[in-house]
Amino acid sequence: MRRLQADGFSMAKGTRVLPDSPHPATDIVDAPPSRPADSAGYRRLELGVQAFFFIVAIVTALNSLDLGLMVAFGPGPGFFPFYLSIAMGLLVLAWIVQSRRAIRSGAAGDTAIDEAIDYPHVVTVIVSLIVLAALMGVLGYQIAMFLFLYFHLAIRAKRTWYTSLIIALAGSVGVFHVFTDLLSVTLPLSMFGFLNTIGL
Repeated sequence: MRRLQADGFSMAKGTRVLPDSPHPATDIVDAPPSRPADSAGYRRLELGVQAFFFIVAIVTALNSLDLGLMVAFGPGPGFFPFYLSIAMGLLVLAWIVQSRRAIRSGAAGDTAIDEAIDYPHVVTVIVSLIVLAALMGVLGYQIAMFLFLYFHLAIRAKRTWYTSLIIALAGSVGVFHVFTDLLSVTLPLSMFGFLNTIGL
């Protein structure tokens, strides 16, 4: 191991020993952890993920238009997938703007850019919106929205199970009956007959 000795200091691979200390073994100063010299790889990865989800949002919105947004008695099969894909696209755009601002302000200068944004949370929200749009026509609004809300409340936000249950029921079953019973707007029902018999 190569050592550099100068002015009474002994340095070896990022440590400094103080010879005058009565306990030199306990006076080793650890060097701060090194950071990646170049965060271009992180930025390219981020840009690729953003582009992927934005394209998914556009394709989903276009396919939803083909299904039809409205029918004679209310929202059509493409209504919720269309607006969920629009919401996903807006989230991706907000993500892009936030990351660009972080780069311009120097917040990501010497550190990896992923420290500025909670990537797992952003990706989880976008993926869960895609799953929600896919399940809406299969399981119906009530079940799909209940699973979506309960997942984000109980698992992601770490809320208590009973709080998550109440909010998820209100946002799924409660909203469904407000639209269907009070506003006379039909929301998607499950494609399974046995679920339809119990109002789902």
